[in-house]
Amino acid sequence: MKAKHIRKRMLFAAVLCILFYCMFVISHDISKKQNAQMEKESIKETGLTLYYTNENFSGFINKAAEEYKKEKGITVKAQLVSTSEYLENIAAGSTNGDESTPDLYIVREELLENAYALGITSENKIDKFNEDNFAKTALDSVSYHGRKIAYPLCFHTACFVYRSDLISMPSYLEQIDTCDISSLAENGMEKSIDFNTGNILCEYAFIGKYINVGGDAGDASEVMQIDEDMVRKSMMFYQQLITDTGISPEAKEESMILGYAEGKNLSLILSSDYIKLLDDYTKNMGTVYALAQIPNLTEALQSITGSYTDSVVVNGMSVNQDEAADFAEFLTCEYSDKLFSMTNIYPAKYDSGKSIDNFDVIYNIYKNSDTFPKLLKTEDFSLKVKELFENVSNGQDTMTEVSTFSAFLMSCWYGRYGVQ
Repeated sequence: MKAKHIRKRMLFAAVLCILFYCMFVISHDISKKQNAQMEKESIKETGLTLYYTNENFSGFINKAAEEYKKEKGITVKAQLVSTSEYLENIAAGSTNGDESTPDLYIVREELLENAYALGITSENKIDKFNEDNFAKTALDSVSYHGRKIAYPLCFHTACFVYRSDLISMPSYLEQIDTCDISSLAENGMEKSIDFNTGNILCEYAFIGKYINVGGDAGDASEVMQIDEDMVRKSMMFYQQLITDTGISPEAKEESMILGYAEGKNLSLILSSDYIKLLDDYTKNMGTVYALAQIPNLTEALQSITGSYTDSVVVNGMSVNQDEAADFAEFLTCEYSDKLFSMTNIYPAKYDSGKSIDNFDVIYNIYKNSDTFPKLLKTEDFSLKVKELFENVSNGQDTMTEVSTFSAFLMSCWYGRYGVQ
């Protein structure tokens, strides 16, 4: 009888424990749902903050924010800020809990290792960021040691523009250099080629084939290669080209495009950001143009175009990372088909640009281009490339300038590995 009584008490206690456990689980679940609801309501009250440094994006971002507010009920406050200590200010504000610190921001791939080191990146795990929707170049640009840490928005590259009604697409730039335009002079033709010698995208093609900094994704610190002899030969060709054709170091895109539209220039090397302006000018003046990959320099000297990719990064210190990731996806995918019409900059997502004139040509150039390195040790890479071309275009000794550039790359290697 006593044992039976004890069993009843134990059974009662067990039922009571199960009851309390169920009540705890239900209460915890309700609490989680309430917290989630409160967070949802909170983000709708506070909104998201996005930083960017390129004024050309203003109209596009603000319009995207308006549409996003209509769809999701979340306000996105976009702030145009200075490029000075851009990432450092974001990191400092995030650490200090500054309310104006961005939940996401726009940056080029060159700064991504720095951003990662500062703790202001987060992983992009959204499946649609794959080679079905984006060029490998775009995915490489936002990758850091095998993980995507940003969302590719748009790209900048360079192309070859030529009068397809007067000449065939040359196999080598050397053919343009030696082109006799005297027969066209009576119609106003002045130059066989023109380009902005201060634009790294127009210049990189001359040496890109013979340098490798950071590998495909620009993040491999052990990859620092230069074929100094071939770079020297390529720069000698570059120097001879601008001398032979009378290219001015002061030449800027708008004046070159106008000259082309007026029939003064037979060909151009042009940044993709100016293709829309070229299209407008040539249509107004009835001038024919065709776009192509920048050709090899000579039969012996090859070329490869460089490119930049602007991407959206979700701040790894933001308390609104899920919502920020959702807007980053909206900006780079759903709304990026509006980008070109508002900025004249090409979207990184292929489907977003396929209705744009000549997009397939430009996108193919981008797909086959070199990305710029994102290593901290090579943060001066673009500056040093510009210095190399500027000095050579101004008549400085090619061998000396290439040696200086090579020494810079080797100093990056030594700094990384402590080689003496």
